[in-house]
Amino acid sequence: MKAIEIVGKSKSGKTTLIEALIKELTERNLKVGAIKKSFHHNVEYDKEGKDTYKMEKAGASITGGFSKNSAFICYRYPLHPREFIKEFSEVNILLIEGEMGLAVPKVYCLGSDPAPDDPLIFAYFSLEEHKSGRNEKTFSLKDTGELCELILERVPDTLPQLNCGKCGYDCTGLLTRILGDEASIKDCKVLYGTKSRVKINGKPVELMPFLDEMFVNIVKGFLSPLKGYSKGKIHIDIEE
Repeated sequence: MKAIEIVGKSKSGKTTLIEALIKELTERNLKVGAIKKSFHHNVEYDKEGKDTYKMEKAGASITGGFSKNSAFICYRYPLHPREFIKEFSEVNILLIEGEMGLAVPKVYCLGSDPAPDDPLIFAYFSLEEHKSGRNEKTFSLKDTGELCELILERVPDTLPQLNCGKCGYDCTGLLTRILGDEASIKDCKVLYGTKSRVKINGKPVELMPFLDEMFVNIVKGFLSPLKGYSKGKIHIDIEE
């Protein structure tokens, strides 16, 4: 999954851009997810008076709605952004309106104020068709297709957001180098330097290198005395 934050001041066109990107990307047969980061108030998904609204107000920690054509789930407690975006792991592209404190590439929507100096900004957007004065191109609505091409070409799969430092950097530092063509996603030791791949209910669980080594040694130590054990790829399924 590739995740991108669409950031900028109020009224700079963030929602307008996300709507255009969703349309363009879905027309390319890609599955797109979207998150709205709210800064000033709690997010309310369901409408007052609806059954799920009543369940939430009654004190349910997690409520959900399920029907033939759609489903949703609402958490009534804070989640770490790293854990929340895992709920979107089935999509190809995740568009986030606002900053969630993640090490992900950003598109900055220009307004009257100058853009910040942020190494994770890889493109700019303007509701007006003008250049930003920087070396990077500023995209407008008529350039949505071109911006999608840049996203698909330049944005790597999302880093694990663990900041383990095993690659020599935190996730922001490694992503900065990736965007600057000084490194690649394969330099991430969690994604590409571990021997085990763990999934729970189909969702990947990233293991830091020292946990990966511990996990592998425990499994091999348990299995090696058993008849039929041999060196090679081990596949384990556990059901509760």
